Formats: sequence, structure tokens, C-alpha cells
Amino acid sequence: MKIKSFILSFCLLSYIQVSFAQSFEYGATNYKVVYLNGDASSSCMKNFQLNHGGFAFNGGNVNLAVLEANAPLTIQGMPTAFTLENVGPAYFDLFFTTDEGQNSRCAPMRAEYVGLEQDSNFYHINLSGSAKVILRAKSDVPATISFFLGYSTLYGYPGSISPSGTSSYQDGIVKTIQLTTTMKDYVLDFSDWQNRSKVNVFGIYIGTTNAVVSIEEIVIGSNSWPQSANHILGNIYEDVNNDCAKQSGENGLSSIIVEATDGSAFYYGMTDESGDYNIGVDSGAIVYAVTPRFNSKTQAILSNICIPSVAVTTNGAGQDFCCADFALKVSHCSHLSVQVYSDRRRRCFSSNSRVTYANYGNVSSTSTVLKIVYPEFTVPISSVPEWSSQKGDTLIYELGSLDPAEQGFILLVDSVICGREDIRGRAQCLQAIISPKSQCVSIEPAWDGSSVTVSPYCENGVARFVVQNVGLENMTGTSEYRLYSNDTLVFQSTFQLISGNTFQVRYPANGAVIRLEADQRPSHPGRSRPRAFVEGCGAAASQTPLARESLVLSMPQDDLDEEVAISCMTIVDSYDPNDKAAAPVGITDDHLIKAGEQLKYTIRFQNTGTDVAYNIKVVDTLDLNLDVASFVEGAVSHPYVLQFTSDGEKTILNYIFKKINLKDSTTNEPESHGLISFYIKSKADLADGNTLHNKADIFFDYNSAIVTNIVDHMIGTYVPTDLSKGNKVQVITGLFEGNESSIVQRVTLYPNPASDVIQVKLQEQITDAQLIILDLSSHEVYSGALKGELSSVSLAGLSSGMYMYKVQSNGEYIGVGKLVVK
Repeated sequence: MKIKSFILSFCLLSYIQVSFAQSFEYGATNYKVVYLNGDASSSCMKNFQLNHGGFAFNGGNVNLAVLEANAPLTIQGMPTAFTLENVGPAYFDLFFTTDEGQNSRCAPMRAEYVGLEQDSNFYHINLSGSAKVILRAKSDVPATISFFLGYSTLYGYPGSISPSGTSSYQDGIVKTIQLTTTMKDYVLDFSDWQNRSKVNVFGIYIGTTNAVVSIEEIVIGSNSWPQSANHILGNIYEDVNNDCAKQSGENGLSSIIVEATDGSAFYYGMTDESGDYNIGVDSGAIVYAVTPRFNSKTQAILSNICIPSVAVTTNGAGQDFCCADFALKVSHCSHLSVQVYSDRRRRCFSSNSRVTYANYGNVSSTSTVLKIVYPEFTVPISSVPEWSSQKGDTLIYELGSLDPAEQGFILLVDSVICGREDIRGRAQCLQAIISPKSQCVSIEPAWDGSSVTVSPYCENGVARFVVQNVGLENMTGTSEYRLYSNDTLVFQSTFQLISGNTFQVRYPANGAVIRLEADQRPSHPGRSRPRAFVEGCGAAASQTPLARESLVLSMPQDDLDEEVAISCMTIVDSYDPNDKAAAPVGITDDHLIKAGEQLKYTIRFQNTGTDVAYNIKVVDTLDLNLDVASFVEGAVSHPYVLQFTSDGEKTILNYIFKKINLKDSTTNEPESHGLISFYIKSKADLADGNTLHNKADIFFDYNSAIVTNIVDHMIGTYVPTDLSKGNKVQVITGLFEGNESSIVQRVTLYPNPASDVIQVKLQEQITDAQLIILDLSSHEVYSGALKGELSSVSLAGLSSGMYMYKVQSNGEYIGVGKLVVK
């Protein structure tokens, strides 16, 4: 789905009626009750839950929910905003009191419990270190409103804010702002109030008669977003006729990251479905360079053909600076992309997997095929929609034509097999491949036309890797390959293959995780990094202790190309239902990754309560060492809205699931899970030793945040190396263990290419000859005896493609070659 861009510091949740409660816990302290006073004739609401509790108060034309009790105190409108209509001069007061308020109407009473801050009589919030108030509001007409912060020790009716903006409270200060018809943030600075450490009441006065004022959010006591005093607005659109001016019919482009910087602070926004963006920046006279940033998904299809950057000069505060627009060229091609995730891998338990796909190009993709390849110990149970066909471990979906901007998804139920204790701790990697390949990827003249693949096997305790050039052309030079045992480099060498040829690397596994990496030739299109893993191979596999996640997860998978996605998870017997993970995990206990490495973060959540979770918010504050401009949305389990905000230094992602209605695990365990994933790179200029720390806060309805585990990485180029173990490596060229060039060819095979049947002719009478046909991964797909000088061999069951064949007689090779099946 397309994502809207917002500049809120907190999300906006849908209103849900909940049971009122008398108190809540915050650490070891209690707030008992918070009262809302609507207008002069209204009564006070009592006994609602303050900590993530909601209430509706229609008598005063107010719907509110209080989500935080500490500074900052956040109040949010439900479901879209709380609206103050036709009230004339009116005030809205919020203050803290004790349980039941001692039966006193709207009065702050003596505290019975210790709050976050208290004096001898009253609860209050200490704003001495966070003197900002953020008001997100608009009016149907330009309107003047006054916002009051105060402190009162009066019993009974505590006071009011007057039409003139003065107050009858004991102490307080008023700030006046001019609302516009656009919903936006207003930052009020109360640092000039000497008693701001004792806030227990606030008020709002509407100074424009009959104005309809809508307020989405009030944040009292926050230093989080003081810079969002001004806003830079603009639009990014497809420039169809290349005239650098937006014309009728030229549509906006969504999900494009926009950066504004003054050279020291960086602010980010993201375009919505109309191509509009809104970036909150600092107040004052500042010149910002505003630039669209292309990530790994958009750089293949977008180019900036007009103005790469726009200079925007701001001044004052609370102003909109419009419009920094950008005309982009969209490549005329189809650009397929696929994402895959699974919610867990638990022995003998069903799990949910989801594959999403889309055409991000502006040309339809025809004859689109999606393949989902299952790992060894996980089996598919059902799929919506159903798969078109199945071949071994691969599900095949015939998608047909995929129009520009069209997207879809496949929901799967699968399960790890039962009865195998030894597979605990093993990695299961689910792979999705969509074709045809992107037409948007440019082909550089320097590319030699080769393309390398690596396929893994375990044979009698030996890890075997087949490296093949599946490209149409020969390699014109050498590439390097490397072999690792449990992340330790044990062997490295070079190779050069003609089109279709292979070589094999064998190494005794002894239960270790064996990995082989092979490099593509320079200028190879796309971002493929061929590599493969063998795990659990050899007699020692079940005795090999796993100190942490499977080592298969320590390094990146070969899924950087948009048409390939791989999701790896470790088989476990129990798990934390609300957690965060990253791929790759990184090598060694320091979780080392290279600077500039792309990370895939995954946040899982589960409703383990006793009732439906109606709304969920996931908040992720990105580490400062992550490159925000490289952010790419990944697979997400449910429809969502993404709030993308930054304050010049840190950036926060708010994923909002409105009306998700997530089942509880007691009622429906399979449907109690949810998941978020996204991709982002570490900054490319980081020196070794820099660290990245990332976690997420998960909010279920009005409950306190569930804080996930912290995911750590360290930048480092260190690779554990022990080349003395390389003497165990066996390298085999060709299809057999010997010198292929020494074979005397005594076999003729025709027709080639062939469709249904081939004829194999032996040049002389030979007994006990055998034909073996292998696919490009060196899997044997046919084996049969050859009788007489001429034999007919059926190719039934072989799909179209290239194969290799060899003919043996009395243990000697008498013919090898390529076979093409049409």
C-alpha cells in the first residue's frame, strides 16, 4: 500500500470505548484520577483509566484519551481530533487529583499517593527540563487561541482563563497562537515561566467566535520536537513531457524520502500518495538544501532531470514555506519487486508466511511468475490464493499480467516438521523469486555477460558447493571465491568459467556451518552476491552447540536484487512473541558488519492478552549511525500508516495499525501475530568500532509500551581467518573428478536443442555404457543404460533449459557436453 507522510511526534489512534478504572501503575508510583472540565456548565468525568485509558465526553463536545502520565503528558483526539464547536468563549482544564476527588466538583485535592512529582498537597508535572508544549491543531477559519499553563492550590472550582487571555489561577502563563486551516504542529515555549516545575492545570481559550477548532494532539513537557517550528512543503511528481513543470495529468510519486539540511542538522520527510511532503524544521533564519533521496528500490526507476536540490530560506517560527517541488523522470519499464517474511519457526507448530509483490515500473509485466522455495524442514500447508503448481520444494504461482503500480500478496500457512530433536537451532530460509527480471536495471558495456550462481549440498558429511556460470557469455577474467567454517575464513582462490561450466568445492563439515561466497564479474547488473550455506552436515551436527542464533544468519543472504527475497529464521521451541531482530546478525559475538551494509530489521508482535487489540502502534527510534536516506519499507503483516519524523538529529518511525482488530492468542493463536520489516543501511563512512543499537516500543491499545530487546551491531572489517584448515578443501573442475579436456569424445547426441526425445550414438560398439543428465546445479535428473550403437532417450519430465550430460563405460568417461531442452 502507499504510505502517507506525517510530522506528528505521536500517532493518532481510533477511539475505542473501554472500561473505566480508578488508577494505574507507573513504576512504583500511582496517579489516581485525572479530571477533565469541559465548559462552565459541565460536570467532571471521573474514574477513567489515565494510563492508556480512553473516555468520551460528548456534553462538552470533547473526545479525549490520555496516553502518558509522566512528562511529557500526551493527550490525543479520538478518532480524528477532538473538536470544539460553537462554544464561544470557553476553556478546557485538565488537572490531577486523588481518587474520587473527595466528592468535590472538579477540584484538585490532597494527594494520597506519590506521583512523579508532588508537593505537600498536589500532583504536578515538573517542566523545568522540558518547557515545550506541542499543539497540533487547525480551524475551519483562521482563528486565535490562547493556551494556558498554570498551577493551583485552590479547592473547589480552580479558576478559568478569560477572553482577554488573563487567568484567575494562582500562577500561570498564556501563549497565543494563530491557527490556520491546515493541521500542523505549533511549538510553545514556556521556559520564561519561573514556576513551570509545578504544572497541574492547562487551559485553552478560543478567541474567534464560532470557529471550529480541531485538535489532534497536545504534548505537555517535551523536548522531543522543538525544531518542528517551521515546515517545508513540496510535491514530487512524474514529469511526463520533460518540461520541468507540473502539468495536468502528471501524477505525484509516493514513498520518496526528502532530506532538508543546513549542513549540520538533517531533517527527513516522505511523500504521501499524492506526492506531497511536509518536513518539520527548526525556527529562525536558516537556509536549507532540500533534496529527494533515492534508495535501493527507487534508484533503478527514478532520475532527477531538472533541479537536483532546492534552497529554502526559513525565518521566524510557526510558518509554512512552500513549495519545493521536484520533477522526476520515471524509466519506461516494468520493475518487479518481492518481499517475504514468516512469523516464527517452531517445531511441530503451524506458522504464517506472507509474500508481497508489486510492479513499481510504469509498464505492465506479462507472464509474471512467482516461485516460493521452502527449506528442508518446513512444509507448506495451505495458501491463499492457491499455488498453480508444485515441483518438489517449490510452489509456483502464475500471476499473468501485472500492471504498473499493481501489487498483491500471498498468505501461507506452513509448519516445521515434527519428531526431529536435532533440527532445533537450525536455520530455515524461505525464498521468493519473481520473474521476469526488472527491465529498469541498466546494462553497462563493461559487463562480460557472465553470471555466477552457487548451489549447496550435503553428501555423507561433506559440504559440496557447485559454482556455475549460467550467463550467456564466458567470463573474460577471474573472480574470487571464499570458503568459511563457522564464520572463519579457511580457503580462498580464484576461478574463471566459460558459459554453462561449473566447478565444485568440497569440505568436511563436521557439523559446522560452511559458507561459500563467489564474486560476480565487474559491472554485473543488479546487486547479486552469490553465496550459499550448508548447516547440520556431518556426524557432529547434533552435538554442535549453538551459542546464539544459527550462524547462517550472521551474514547477508543473496537477496539484494528486487526480484529475490529470502527470510531466514532459527527453529526454536519457545520464543518471545514481541521482539526485534536484524539480518544479518553480524559475525563474532560483537555482531560485526561492514560500513554501508544493508540491514533488514524485523519487529514481531503478538496479542497475548485476553481480548481483541483494536489499535497497535510500533515506535522505532533509528540509531544515529543509520543512513535514513536509504530507508526502504519491507513486508508488513497488516494495513498500516507510517509516520516518518525527524528533529535534525534522530529519526522516529511510527507504524500505526488503526482498527487492526488483532485476535488474542487464547481465542485464535494463529491470527494473534503481526510483523513489521524495513531495510536501512549503516552509514558508509563509519569507522571500525562504531556501534548501532536499535529497539522498538509496541503499544497495544491504551496499554503501556512493550519494549523489545535491543539489537546490536558493530562496524568492523575483521574476519576470523585460519587458512591452515584449507588443506581439507577439494576443488573439482567440470562434472567429474578428472581432466575434462583429456576425454576422447566417442558419443554423438542429437538433436540438440531437443524437445521430447534425443538419439545417442556411440562411435564404436561399447558395452555397459550409461547416460547421466544433470541440471545446472549438478543434480542428477536422468540416468539410464545405453543399448547398442544407437539409443533413443525420452526427455519427458525435464523442463526447458540447459543441462549437462556425461556418458560412462567401464568407469571411463567417453563423452561429456551440454544439452538444451526446448
